[in-house]
Amino acid sequence: MSNPLASIITPCLNGAAFVHRLLDSILAQTYSPIEFIFVNDGSTDRTEDIVFSYRERFEEKGVRLLYVSHENRGVCRAINSGLKLISGDYLSWIGADDWFAPTCVEKKVAYLEAHPDCGDVCVKVEQLTEKFRRLYIAENLNADNEEYFMSFVTFNRMFYMSLSHMIRVSFFRRYSPGGQIYDDFHDPNAQFLMPILYRHKLGKIDEVLAHRLVRKNSHSHAPRTFAVSRERWQLFEACIMKLLEDIITDDPRKLELLKAEMMFNITKARVKEARNHGQASAKREEIRNLWTHKDALDHLKNDASI
Repeated sequence: MSNPLASIITPCLNGAAFVHRLLDSILAQTYSPIEFIFVNDGSTDRTEDIVFSYRERFEEKGVRLLYVSHENRGVCRAINSGLKLISGDYLSWIGADDWFAPTCVEKKVAYLEAHPDCGDVCVKVEQLTEKFRRLYIAENLNADNEEYFMSFVTFNRMFYMSLSHMIRVSFFRRYSPGGQIYDDFHDPNAQFLMPILYRHKLGKIDEVLAHRLVRKNSHSHAPRTFAVSRERWQLFEACIMKLLEDIITDDPRKLELLKAEMMFNITKARVKEARNHGQASAKREEIRNLWTHKDALDHLKNDASI
């Protein structure tokens, strides 16, 4: 009996300086079969040339390489371009500046095969500086699926680095219309994980099987103006609101409570953002909003009918 197919999607914008590490790690995987969908999201450097230089090695390894290229559309649209092509039973998604340990795919697939009640499995992730000095090991092995789900509501972002996870494609397609994520939001992780974690168990492997490079100018860490930061928070708020409405369709009181908790937590983040940017007026406004959301949340929590 043949092994199930594992799909991996990577969106990339200008990855020439670092994408070789990811490509080498795909070639080094001990698992087969793998299909690797690389989406070039408008790169203007040598990204395409580098990916193409690996074609023969991927073919020799038996890895199916699917390459997509289009103008810059943003990470969610780029991932959707890849989602149109996947044919695997399991799905991982990883940034072009990160990479997997050689046994990562093998051990994730084996776990999900052995635990059919799990919709997602995660591993420890080593965080590295651009000079490859270890910062820390990201591990949340004591958290269950409910805690992971709530991390999107409480904004504990350490919980859901993309390269840590592998999900069941059948579950993703069951809960995501058309097997796609929403184009208009910048956070694909919440869209992949929240619908599955709300309904299914989370598996955990107690090993460092992925490596994340913390780059100053990456999509996650690049300096932003206050206006850009504020817009990103607004998009994230809209994303989580929409996902909560999609997921919690049978318990309106629970939905109301989670929305209130999300608004309280995101407003705390906005207070911090305004303070970090020296925006005194915006900070005062968000503090007023914070008290309003706290009152609303406390009221809901104290309501015995919730």
